[in-house]
Amino acid sequence: MKYDFLKADITSIVSLPSEFIDKYMLKANGDYIKVYLFMLRNADRLINPEIIADALELTIKDVERAIAYWCKSGILIEKEENIAKLGNGDDFEEILLTKNLPSKEELEEARRILNAANEIYRRREITKDAEKNSEEDNTDEPDTALDETLETQTGDEVKKEENPIEEPPEPKPPKLPDRSLVDLPKLKSDEDFQELVFCVQTYTEKIFSPTDTEKLAYLYDVVGMSKDLLEYIAEISVQKGKKSISYIEKIALSFHEKGITTVEEAKEDNVKFYNENRAVLKAFGIYDRVLAPVESRFVKKWFDEYCFSPEIVVEAINRTVINTSSQSFTYADGILTRWYKENVRTLADIKALDEKHDDKVKSTNRPAGVTAASKFNNFEQRNDNIDSDMQNKFMNELNKL
Repeated sequence: MKYDFLKADITSIVSLPSEFIDKYMLKANGDYIKVYLFMLRNADRLINPEIIADALELTIKDVERAIAYWCKSGILIEKEENIAKLGNGDDFEEILLTKNLPSKEELEEARRILNAANEIYRRREITKDAEKNSEEDNTDEPDTALDETLETQTGDEVKKEENPIEEPPEPKPPKLPDRSLVDLPKLKSDEDFQELVFCVQTYTEKIFSPTDTEKLAYLYDVVGMSKDLLEYIAEISVQKGKKSISYIEKIALSFHEKGITTVEEAKEDNVKFYNENRAVLKAFGIYDRVLAPVESRFVKKWFDEYCFSPEIVVEAINRTVINTSSQSFTYADGILTRWYKENVRTLADIKALDEKHDDKVKSTNRPAGVTAASKFNNFEQRNDNIDSDMQNKFMNELNKL
């Protein structure tokens, strides 16, 4: 029986020795063969067991066993110059199975150039921000106040405004220290950092790549977050099903932006965030999804910028649903913005504001049947007896006809 083979680009062909098929392949299991072929395909690239495991959907232990098997078989040779050690101890050792690894001096030179480029970029960004702020200071700021048109029928709420309320802008990220300040060699002797990396690797069930280690070092040593706080962030991230170091970094930087420095403060913030979002979702009747990013920005504005309590926000949402019969975050934002300008802080403040509005409506709309005084109204009315005599005379004249 004959078969046609897939025609491949001859510029990307991997050469496999016949001896491998005849002598070694028959005795190896499928995962070992997959690892060998992948390594052969990427022989001129920087790869490590973690990269191989991710590409082949294997565990790192499986990859390490496969490498050990091929080394023992004699068709894969582990050379000293092909081993790069990062960090300290077995926890940070990664074997880079490559060809033509750059020398230590070349790596240091590349790092120096990268750090210099990052510093130039950072200075340019600072200059751009300064120029932009200068231009903004010289221009008149537009009036962004809401057009507060009151409903005269109910006296409860604001009407929908002619111009739609714009979505709140994306919050600007805080200015953080330069990432080039990370000094991994210094952290080799830091026992807390070594323990932190071990704990986070245990939580995420993965061995860190050099980039992962640098990200954690940046949060710990440059940003200045404590070991306990970073371990807690890793723990709650994994509980949410997020094991990426990038996600952990994102949560950590958000805590840093809020000024959170301890585990206790982080726990309080988590409880506060959960209660606030749950209150908003429940008030709007949303049970089948989470908040969209634009909706989350509204919620953040109401609670973090306006500092409203959940009761105040829920009251605004209730009025929104009654008046619009919809889940309108912009309408609720209009109500809460007006209350914020009126310095509302409690439900009693809202009640007083409503009563003040009711009194204003009553003073402008007089009850039906009541007319203002005039010369005509002050005219002296005729006497009832005189009217009666005239009516009798008129009837007598009719009877004579």
